[in-house]
Amino acid sequence: PYVDIVFGNESEMAAFGKALSIGTNATQDAQANLIAIGKYIQEEIPKQTLTGSRQVVITQGADPTLIVDFSGKIREFAVAPLPSESIIDTTGAGDCFVGGFLSQLLKDKPLED
Repeated sequence: PYVDIVFGNESEMAAFGKALSIGTNATQDAQANLIAIGKYIQEEIPKQTLTGSRQVVITQGADPTLIVDFSGKIREFAVAPLPSESIIDTTGAGDCFVGGFLSQLLKDKPLED
């Protein structure tokens, strides 16, 4: 209840959704299910901090990053392609993403940046 921004990759969000039976609709595509999970986290989990809502950031590797922003709007951001031969080790990639995201947030940069 004290979190303003939740970060997770598609596997983490799917596991969260499965545990709570959210975003498990077999007739929807994976992205629609991830959006349902993100909206649940943003809208339904009680909040006890000064801000009235939270933001949910869902990474999907080479697929677009999804963000349920503070207002509940779904935002999608393309991921720049990277040749597979350039990928040496993905250890810490998510942590680096979060660090970069938060550094720009602290500089009051828009999500697009």
